[in-house]
Amino acid sequence: MKTNISKVQYNINLNWDYGAIFMKLYDLKTLSMEKNISITSLRRFLKKGMPHYRPDRKIYVNPTEFDEWFIATFQANHIETAKSIDTLINNTLDAL
Repeated sequence: MKTNISKVQYNINLNWDYGAIFMKLYDLKTLSMEKNISITSLRRFLKKGMPHYRPDRKIYVNPTEFDEWFIATFQANHIETAKSIDTLINNTLDAL
């Protein structure tokens, strides 16, 4: 059985004295399908500080802000891990 799941996109209009700002927001289910990340992982990311909006009780995420946050958070961790591995290897080789 084929299911047809349409993307849910919301345009939020924030009016200030300086003009209007329009953002494309996804709910967690749509973001999960778009980025191929489980909803459980996205909820874990919320606890780690993923930017999101809750106009009511539902959670919405700007995909552009998500991409920037994801790269900044996980690439920084990857670089630190790589540096610590390099340090460990260098220390081991120096000890030989």
